[in-house]
Amino acid sequence: MKNLVFFTLFVGIVALFSCKKNIPTPAVSFSPATLERQGGPDCATEEGRCVRLEMIYPLASGTNELLAQKINDTLQQTLAQILFMLNPEGDSTHNIEQLADQFISSYTSFIQEVPDYSAGWWIESSHEVHRNTGKVVSIELMVSSFTGGAHPLGFSETFNFFVPEGTPVTLDKLITDQEGFLALVEKEFKLTRGLPESANLQDEGFFYNEAFVLPTNFVFTEEGLYLIYNVYDVAPYVMGPTEILIPYTKLEGLLQVDQVL
Repeated sequence: MKNLVFFTLFVGIVALFSCKKNIPTPAVSFSPATLERQGGPDCATEEGRCVRLEMIYPLASGTNELLAQKINDTLQQTLAQILFMLNPEGDSTHNIEQLADQFISSYTSFIQEVPDYSAGWWIESSHEVHRNTGKVVSIELMVSSFTGGAHPLGFSETFNFFVPEGTPVTLDKLITDQEGFLALVEKEFKLTRGLPESANLQDEGFFYNEAFVLPTNFVFTEEGLYLIYNVYDVAPYVMGPTEILIPYTKLEGLLQVDQVL
Protein backbone atom coordinates (compact mmCIF):
# COMPACT_ATOMS: atom_id res chain seq x y z
CA MET A 1 0.00 0.00 0.00
CA LYS A 2 2.83 2.39 0.89
CA ASN A 3 4.52 1.56 -2.39
CA LEU A 4 1.31 2.37 -4.29
CA VAL A 5 0.96 5.75 -2.55
CA PHE A 6 4.60 6.56 -3.24
CA PHE A 7 4.25 5.56 -6.90
CA THR A 8 1.12 7.71 -7.34
CA LEU A 9 2.83 10.69 -5.74
CA PHE A 10 5.91 10.19 -7.92
CA VAL A 11 3.82 10.07 -11.11
CA GLY A 12 2.01 13.25 -10.07
CA ILE A 13 5.24 15.13 -9.46
CA VAL A 14 6.67 14.00 -12.82
CA ALA A 15 3.49 15.06 -14.59
CA LEU A 16 3.56 18.46 -12.87
CA PHE A 17 7.14 19.15 -13.93
CA SER A 18 6.40 17.92 -17.45
CA CYS A 19 3.53 20.38 -17.77
CA LYS A 20 5.66 23.24 -16.51
CA LYS A 21 8.40 22.27 -18.94
CA ASN A 22 5.98 22.63 -21.85
CA ILE A 23 5.00 26.19 -20.87
CA PRO A 24 7.04 28.54 -23.11
CA THR A 25 9.11 31.13 -21.32
CA PRO A 26 8.15 34.70 -22.31
CA ALA A 27 10.58 36.14 -24.86
CA VAL A 28 10.70 39.47 -23.01
CA SER A 29 10.35 40.72 -19.47
CA PHE A 30 9.26 44.14 -18.25
CA SER A 31 10.46 46.61 -15.66
CA PRO A 32 8.86 49.98 -14.87
CA ALA A 33 10.50 53.16 -16.15
CA THR A 34 9.54 56.59 -14.79
CA LEU A 35 9.61 60.07 -16.31
CA GLU A 36 9.06 62.78 -13.67
CA ARG A 37 8.99 66.57 -13.74
CA GLN A 38 7.40 69.38 -11.74
CA GLY A 39 7.56 73.15 -11.58
CA GLY A 40 5.72 76.29 -10.54
CA PRO A 41 5.62 78.66 -7.59
CA ASP A 42 3.53 76.47 -5.25
CA CYS A 43 4.26 72.74 -5.43
CA ALA A 44 4.06 72.24 -1.66
CA THR A 45 0.36 71.30 -1.84
CA GLU A 46 -1.72 69.28 -4.27
CA GLU A 47 -3.96 72.27 -5.04
CA GLY A 48 -1.17 74.81 -5.54
CA ARG A 49 -0.02 76.54 -8.69
CA CYS A 50 2.15 73.70 -9.87
CA VAL A 51 2.61 71.52 -12.93
CA ARG A 52 3.39 67.85 -12.35
CA LEU A 53 4.28 65.05 -14.71
CA GLU A 54 4.71 61.40 -13.70
CA MET A 55 4.65 58.85 -16.48
CA ILE A 56 5.32 55.24 -15.52
CA TYR A 57 5.65 52.93 -18.50
CA PRO A 58 7.01 49.42 -19.17
CA LEU A 59 10.52 48.86 -20.48
CA ALA A 60 11.08 45.57 -22.30
CA SER A 61 14.23 43.47 -22.20
CA GLY A 62 15.12 39.82 -22.72
CA THR A 63 16.60 37.21 -25.00
CA ASN A 64 14.61 38.41 -28.02
CA GLU A 65 16.32 41.79 -28.40
CA LEU A 66 14.53 42.61 -31.66
CA LEU A 67 11.11 42.13 -30.06
CA ALA A 68 12.12 44.16 -27.01
CA GLN A 69 13.39 46.98 -29.24
CA LYS A 70 10.18 47.05 -31.29
CA ILE A 71 8.07 47.24 -28.14
CA ASN A 72 10.22 49.98 -26.59
CA ASP A 73 10.32 52.02 -29.80
CA THR A 74 6.53 51.82 -30.17
CA LEU A 75 5.94 52.87 -26.57
CA GLN A 76 8.43 55.75 -26.79
CA GLN A 77 6.81 57.04 -29.98
CA THR A 78 3.35 56.83 -28.40
CA LEU A 79 4.50 58.65 -25.24
CA ALA A 80 5.98 61.38 -27.42
CA GLN A 81 2.70 61.71 -29.36
CA ILE A 82 0.71 61.90 -26.11
CA LEU A 83 2.98 64.59 -24.65
CA PHE A 84 2.80 66.58 -27.86
CA MET A 85 -1.00 66.21 -28.04
CA LEU A 86 -1.39 67.45 -24.46
CA ASN A 87 1.00 70.35 -25.06
CA PRO A 88 0.58 71.56 -28.66
CA GLU A 89 2.81 74.53 -27.94
CA GLY A 90 5.79 72.17 -27.66
CA ASP A 91 8.14 71.41 -30.53
CA SER A 92 7.54 68.29 -32.58
CA THR A 93 10.16 65.80 -31.39
CA HIS A 94 10.31 62.14 -30.43
CA ASN A 95 12.45 62.87 -27.38
CA ILE A 96 10.15 62.41 -24.39
CA GLU A 97 12.63 64.09 -22.02
CA GLN A 98 12.52 67.28 -24.09
CA LEU A 99 8.74 67.10 -24.42
CA ALA A 100 8.41 66.74 -20.65
CA ASP A 101 10.57 69.84 -20.15
CA GLN A 102 8.46 71.74 -22.69
CA PHE A 103 5.28 70.81 -20.85
CA ILE A 104 6.65 72.25 -17.61
CA SER A 105 7.83 75.40 -19.42
CA SER A 106 4.42 75.91 -21.04
CA TYR A 107 2.73 76.04 -17.66
CA THR A 108 5.29 78.31 -15.99
CA SER A 109 5.15 80.72 -18.96
CA PHE A 110 1.35 80.67 -18.91
CA ILE A 111 0.98 81.59 -15.23
CA GLN A 112 3.43 84.45 -15.73
CA GLU A 113 1.18 85.80 -18.47
CA VAL A 114 -2.00 85.12 -16.44
CA PRO A 115 -1.04 85.80 -12.79
CA ASP A 116 -4.61 85.28 -11.53
CA TYR A 117 -4.70 81.71 -12.82
CA SER A 118 -4.73 79.38 -9.81
CA ALA A 119 -5.17 75.82 -11.13
CA GLY A 120 -2.38 73.30 -11.46
CA TRP A 121 -1.70 71.07 -14.46
CA TRP A 122 -0.74 67.41 -14.45
CA ILE A 123 -0.10 64.38 -16.61
CA GLU A 124 0.05 60.88 -15.15
CA SER A 125 0.35 57.46 -16.74
CA SER A 126 0.41 53.88 -15.51
CA HIS A 127 0.40 50.57 -17.34
CA GLU A 128 -0.54 46.93 -17.24
CA VAL A 129 1.00 44.04 -19.17
CA HIS A 130 -2.14 41.98 -19.69
CA ARG A 131 -0.48 39.11 -21.53
CA ASN A 132 3.14 38.09 -22.09
CA THR A 133 3.42 34.60 -23.59
CA GLY A 134 5.15 32.72 -26.36
CA LYS A 135 2.48 33.96 -28.78
CA VAL A 136 1.50 37.51 -27.92
CA VAL A 137 2.36 40.53 -25.77
CA SER A 138 -0.56 42.81 -24.82
CA ILE A 139 0.04 46.11 -23.02
CA GLU A 140 -2.32 48.85 -21.85
CA LEU A 141 -1.07 52.36 -21.13
CA MET A 142 -3.51 54.40 -18.98
CA VAL A 143 -3.15 58.19 -19.17
CA SER A 144 -4.88 60.94 -17.17
CA SER A 145 -4.29 64.66 -17.45
CA PHE A 146 -5.51 68.16 -16.74
CA THR A 147 -4.12 71.03 -18.77
CA GLY A 148 -6.55 73.82 -18.02
CA GLY A 149 -9.65 72.65 -19.88
CA ALA A 150 -13.18 72.17 -18.61
CA HIS A 151 -12.35 68.83 -17.01
CA PRO A 152 -9.60 66.21 -16.67
CA LEU A 153 -9.04 63.76 -19.50
CA GLY A 154 -8.44 60.02 -19.14
CA PHE A 155 -7.83 57.44 -21.84
CA SER A 156 -6.07 54.18 -22.68
CA GLU A 157 -3.65 53.31 -25.47
CA THR A 158 -3.15 49.62 -26.20
CA PHE A 159 -0.39 47.63 -27.88
CA ASN A 160 -0.41 44.04 -29.11
CA PHE A 161 2.60 42.27 -30.62
CA PHE A 162 2.98 38.82 -32.12
CA VAL A 163 5.86 36.81 -30.66
CA PRO A 164 8.61 36.35 -31.72
CA GLU A 165 8.62 38.70 -34.72
CA GLY A 166 7.04 41.71 -32.98
CA THR A 167 4.55 42.55 -35.72
CA PRO A 168 1.41 44.39 -34.54
CA VAL A 169 -1.71 42.32 -33.93
CA THR A 170 -4.66 43.67 -35.92
CA LEU A 171 -8.12 42.56 -34.88
CA ASP A 172 -9.48 42.52 -38.45
CA LYS A 173 -7.02 39.81 -39.52
CA LEU A 174 -8.06 37.57 -36.62
CA ILE A 175 -11.81 37.84 -37.25
CA THR A 176 -13.25 34.86 -39.12
CA ASP A 177 -16.89 35.98 -39.07
CA GLN A 178 -17.12 39.75 -39.40
CA GLU A 179 -20.89 39.98 -39.14
CA GLY A 180 -21.12 37.57 -36.22
CA PHE A 181 -18.24 39.20 -34.37
CA LEU A 182 -19.71 42.69 -34.80
CA ALA A 183 -23.10 41.47 -33.59
CA LEU A 184 -21.53 39.90 -30.49
CA VAL A 185 -19.58 43.05 -29.57
CA GLU A 186 -22.69 45.20 -30.03
CA LYS A 187 -24.65 42.83 -27.79
CA GLU A 188 -21.90 42.96 -25.14
CA PHE A 189 -21.74 46.76 -25.46
CA LYS A 190 -25.44 47.03 -24.59
CA LEU A 191 -25.04 44.54 -21.75
CA THR A 192 -22.13 46.52 -20.30
CA ARG A 193 -24.14 49.72 -20.53
CA GLY A 194 -27.20 48.14 -18.88
CA LEU A 195 -29.31 48.49 -22.03
CA PRO A 196 -31.81 45.97 -23.38
CA GLU A 197 -30.69 43.98 -26.41
CA SER A 198 -33.41 45.69 -28.48
CA ALA A 199 -32.08 49.19 -27.67
CA ASN A 200 -30.97 51.50 -30.46
CA LEU A 201 -27.51 52.75 -29.49
CA GLN A 202 -27.83 55.91 -31.54
CA ASP A 203 -31.07 56.80 -29.78
CA GLU A 204 -29.30 56.19 -26.46
CA GLY A 205 -26.64 58.79 -27.32
CA PHE A 206 -23.86 56.55 -28.64
CA PHE A 207 -21.93 56.56 -31.93
CA TYR A 208 -23.05 60.09 -32.89
CA ASN A 209 -25.91 58.80 -35.09
CA GLU A 210 -23.49 56.63 -37.08
CA ALA A 211 -23.17 52.87 -37.52
CA PHE A 212 -21.76 50.66 -34.77
CA VAL A 213 -17.98 50.26 -35.03
CA LEU A 214 -15.26 48.33 -33.22
CA PRO A 215 -12.88 50.23 -30.95
CA THR A 216 -9.26 50.86 -31.91
CA ASN A 217 -8.05 49.87 -28.43
CA PHE A 218 -8.07 46.23 -27.31
CA VAL A 219 -5.90 43.76 -25.41
CA PHE A 220 -5.84 40.03 -24.78
CA THR A 221 -6.12 39.10 -21.11
CA GLU A 222 -6.15 35.80 -19.23
CA GLU A 223 -9.97 35.92 -19.14
CA GLY A 224 -10.82 37.13 -22.64
CA LEU A 225 -10.73 39.91 -25.20
CA TYR A 226 -10.84 43.33 -23.52
CA LEU A 227 -12.24 46.13 -25.70
CA ILE A 228 -11.94 49.81 -24.75
CA TYR A 229 -14.02 52.69 -26.09
CA ASN A 230 -12.34 55.81 -24.66
CA VAL A 231 -14.24 58.96 -23.75
CA TYR A 232 -15.27 60.85 -26.89
CA ASP A 233 -14.73 57.76 -29.09
CA VAL A 234 -18.43 56.98 -29.43
CA ALA A 235 -20.15 59.23 -26.87
CA PRO A 236 -19.85 62.61 -25.12
CA TYR A 237 -17.48 63.01 -22.17
CA VAL A 238 -20.30 62.88 -19.62
CA MET A 239 -21.10 59.28 -20.63
CA GLY A 240 -17.56 58.11 -19.87
CA PRO A 241 -15.66 55.20 -21.42
CA THR A 242 -17.12 51.80 -22.25
CA GLU A 243 -14.97 48.77 -21.38
CA ILE A 244 -16.02 45.29 -22.47
CA LEU A 245 -14.53 41.91 -21.51
CA ILE A 246 -15.62 39.04 -23.77
CA PRO A 247 -14.64 35.53 -22.59
CA TYR A 248 -12.74 33.48 -25.16
CA THR A 249 -15.47 30.81 -25.10
CA LYS A 250 -17.88 33.33 -26.65
CA LEU A 251 -15.41 34.06 -29.46
CA GLU A 252 -15.19 30.52 -30.80
CA GLY A 253 -15.97 30.49 -34.53
CA LEU A 254 -15.70 34.28 -34.67
CA LEU A 255 -12.04 34.95 -33.87
CA GLN A 256 -8.81 32.98 -34.38
CA VAL A 257 -8.27 32.66 -30.63
CA ASP A 258 -5.58 29.99 -31.15
CA GLN A 259 -3.32 32.65 -32.66
CA VAL A 260 -3.02 34.47 -29.33
CA LEU A 261 -3.54 31.76 -26.67
